[in-house]
Amino acid sequence: MGWLNADRQNSLLPSKIVQAKTAIQNLTKTVQSATNEVLVMRKGLNLEPDRPKSLGNLPLIVITAGKKNKEKALGSIKEGKLEEKLQKEIVALSSNSKHIIAHESGHYIMYDQPELVVSEIISLMVEAK
Repeated sequence: MGWLNADRQNSLLPSKIVQAKTAIQNLTKTVQSATNEVLVMRKGLNLEPDRPKSLGNLPLIVITAGKKNKEKALGSIKEGKLEEKLQKEIVALSSNSKHIIAHESGHYIMYDQPELVVSEIISLMVEAK
């Protein structure tokens, strides 16, 4: 498995799909993007001028990984706390928001618990009608 796949346990996806996904994740441009993301997180960004103050009652769902990788190749406890803080701030932007912890998922929630992601997308679509 690729280093970007470090938080994955046994996958529910067919092995050929897992192999293809891992190959894509290990492309140079993917690794560079992931590395840049970590560097930005460590360095920090001042996004205050660009951040919306409120989304009003816009429907918003934030899904957070419940499984944290014990042996993170990249990252730290400090970054984990920052991520948690930022996600809470995002949830607070809308008066019509929901924060879900995907207890059976690592970073790639859409692979670990696709039924959860699809269910929440459908609920947003139903609400929007």
